Amino acid sequence: MDKHEKPVQANGSTQNTLPSNGEHTQINAVSDVIKTDPKPTQHFTQRYRFALTITALMFLTSYLLISYELRDQSKYTQQINDVGKQRLLSEQIAKTALLIQHCNSARDCKDKVALFQKMLKVWKVRQAELHYGDSTKGAMVQNSDSIRAMYQQTDKYYQPLRHACDRLDALILKKRINRLLIKRAVQFILLNEDDYIRQMDAIANQYDQEAKTSIRRLHNIQIGLLLIAFLTLILQEFQIFQPVVRRLQLYLDGIQKATSQSQQKNQELEQAYDSLKEEEERTRQNSEVLTEINNNLLRTQMELTSAHDELKLKNRELEEASEIISLNEKLETARFFDNSVSHFSAVMNWKNNQDLYSWSDHLLTHLVPFVNGLQAVIYAFDEEQQRLLATGGHAVAKDFYEVRQQLELGETMVGQVAKSREAIYVQNIESSHFETLSGTSEIYPKNIFILPLIYNEVLCGVLELTSIEAFEERHLEVLRRLSETIGANLNALRSQTQINHLLLESQKAQKELENSLLTIQQTEERFRKLAEVTQEGLLFLNEESLDVKDANPVLSRMLGYNKVSDLQGKNYLMFIAPEYRVEIEQVSIIDKRAVHETMALRKDGDTFPIELQARRVTYNEDTMVVLSVRDITERKKTEKELEEANRIASLVKELEKKNKDITASIEYAQRIQEAILPNSDMLKGFLQHFVLYHPKDIVSGDFYWMTEKNEHTFVAAVDCTGHGVPGAFMSLIGYSQLNKIIIEQGAVRPDEILTKLDAGVSEALRQQEGKSKSRDGMDLGLIALNIYEKKLSFAGAYRPMYLVRQGELLEYKGNSFSIGGNFKSKKKKKQFTQIDIELQNGDTIYIASDGYADQFGGPHNRKYMTKNFKRFLLTIQQFDLERQKEMLYHELRQWQGEHRQMDDILVIGLRF
Repeated sequence: MDKHEKPVQANGSTQNTLPSNGEHTQINAVSDVIKTDPKPTQHFTQRYRFALTITALMFLTSYLLISYELRDQSKYTQQINDVGKQRLLSEQIAKTALLIQHCNSARDCKDKVALFQKMLKVWKVRQAELHYGDSTKGAMVQNSDSIRAMYQQTDKYYQPLRHACDRLDALILKKRINRLLIKRAVQFILLNEDDYIRQMDAIANQYDQEAKTSIRRLHNIQIGLLLIAFLTLILQEFQIFQPVVRRLQLYLDGIQKATSQSQQKNQELEQAYDSLKEEEERTRQNSEVLTEINNNLLRTQMELTSAHDELKLKNRELEEASEIISLNEKLETARFFDNSVSHFSAVMNWKNNQDLYSWSDHLLTHLVPFVNGLQAVIYAFDEEQQRLLATGGHAVAKDFYEVRQQLELGETMVGQVAKSREAIYVQNIESSHFETLSGTSEIYPKNIFILPLIYNEVLCGVLELTSIEAFEERHLEVLRRLSETIGANLNALRSQTQINHLLLESQKAQKELENSLLTIQQTEERFRKLAEVTQEGLLFLNEESLDVKDANPVLSRMLGYNKVSDLQGKNYLMFIAPEYRVEIEQVSIIDKRAVHETMALRKDGDTFPIELQARRVTYNEDTMVVLSVRDITERKKTEKELEEANRIASLVKELEKKNKDITASIEYAQRIQEAILPNSDMLKGFLQHFVLYHPKDIVSGDFYWMTEKNEHTFVAAVDCTGHGVPGAFMSLIGYSQLNKIIIEQGAVRPDEILTKLDAGVSEALRQQEGKSKSRDGMDLGLIALNIYEKKLSFAGAYRPMYLVRQGELLEYKGNSFSIGGNFKSKKKKKQFTQIDIELQNGDTIYIASDGYADQFGGPHNRKYMTKNFKRFLLTIQQFDLERQKEMLYHELRQWQGEHRQMDDILVIGLRF
């Protein structure tokens, strides 16, 4: 190429390739800037990513904390609801107990007893779930120390209330119902119910306070996290975005200036082309530099695009933050509902001397201002008359209280809501002539809300509200949530009104009952004798199919069935042992009316001997077969025992046989002794209790005795002289004398009972005769307990009573002489001392014979001693009495070791 010839581009135009000196200087300056900072956003990008990571962690932490606290809030709400349900259930139990006390008809009593037993079972289970948690419902709220302490405090009221309910349950299941004891039990339930309800209210309030504290803590943490995130965003603005923008602007201005100068110099290059030919090569090199600059610009553009994408991501995170704020608003709404329901639950608590009408007015006084209403009326539903009765009003007409409005189902909008059980909400009523049943004559409502009050799917009433301004949706939601509680209270108050009516009727009938008292007593005596005679089972059979139509309870118990209905519909041969059924059919006992012996089949598969006799009976033109069934097990046993006795008499000369005969007699005596011992379940429903009873031999000289007489419960621990057969004979004397003194003679003071017992034993053993050598007697501790008045009376003969109260053991010693024993002191006369004690909740009482303390054992084969017995009683007070019985037995056996038992052992424990 000629040195004066210009280069040609691909399109045919010429191109200047050599820059001037000035242009070369500018290009070098731009090149120096690019070389100094080839990636001007890299440092700021790293800082931006770090700040973005911190912000994301803040939002994630806030979200996790809110999720965790929301979960706890739902559990707090569930706990508060459960406490409220338990409180309401205790009130219903008390009301049902009152209804049982005053019920007249057997059917009505049966329904109420079934309801009482069902509610009592649910109440006990729910109390255990509240106190110890329910694993079936997942993780519960971890109770604070204050709530745990409050639950422990609740036991002081819950345990006596539970014992009284169990006692009432046990009393109403007895054949002969003692109205006095039932009345006492109901009074005791009502006495403890208020304390229990107040304690449950306090627990619910504590749960609410802890939930609010948790919300405040969450709120503070959330504010802190949001402040940190906000500060991070501000730092990003000043430390990242603004420096980046300024640096890029400076960078782009330099490039633009360099480009402008380059274009100006291109024209000069065209004029000086010939002179600058030698600079062509240098221009080419500068072109490469410009190419590199252009590439850097492209990279910068890509980094800006990346930064834009990150800004979009940040916007999405801000949207998520707005969702968290929305959740917080929902939480506030839930708190509003909980607080509102809690407030009106307190408003709806019954006050003294408050009836259905005053309660309704009181509720509307608080409810109408809460929803910004104008007027309101509550209607209660009368299920018998199928009508609605206005029981309460707010801002109603003057004649509202003079003539309370009654509506049929379907009559007006109120009646239609009651009929359809669906709420009605009418807004923006234009006509000024619209008139409600309880409206005023000067101000007309614009909005009407009518809500059915339904509890347990049963219509209890209707709530009618009017307003000038539209009701807020949250207020309507509160009303819907309160509807079931209002309905439950209406239902309960209506039941209370019925109870009061029944009480008035019972007072009116009292005079009539007094006039016919003599006739009732005579009739009762006749029925008592009839009940004593009628101990045989009866089956009523279909004449054709011989299937069971009915039976008496004696037979159902005899066959091991819980209910008579379990027998109905079955052929009577199903209750005969299989190997005897053919024989019964062949004998034809129904036609011959003869008495026949066979074997009966119990529900559990056991067989026992019975005696059958059939006869046909016609009643209301209906003929059926009546089959009498008598359990002859004892008779058969007696026959077998007589045969055995005859056989033993024939072999009396054989010593081995004689020993067996003696052992059999003692075992039989054991059965007799065990038969006369009272059932320890007699105290079930009153107290926690245990009886630790271990005779030294087959029969025992120690025995325990319990009975009830009106409102008193008597418990005695008796230690007769000796043990084995002689002690057992003495126990029979003591048992019969105690029955005679308390049950027949009606003595109730322990000191008087022991004085009469001493005289009776001395007379039975003829110890007052001058030549009597009998020194036999008995030591005992006797307790007379009035559970309703929380009083205990004690008298003892050589035996003490121990009372453990608030960690301290108090010993009340008996008198220093025995019952009987040929006491002939001329200096002093037997005079037993009675000790009276006012009981407190948590008191534990023990009476015992001397067998436990006198047991030899231990490493040195010594007596256990009374001081060790009392010390051990103190160490086991934190356990319930069933566990105490096990620990006392384990301690005894561990001390005894391989040594033989020295005496009969008897320990009785009672906890009030």
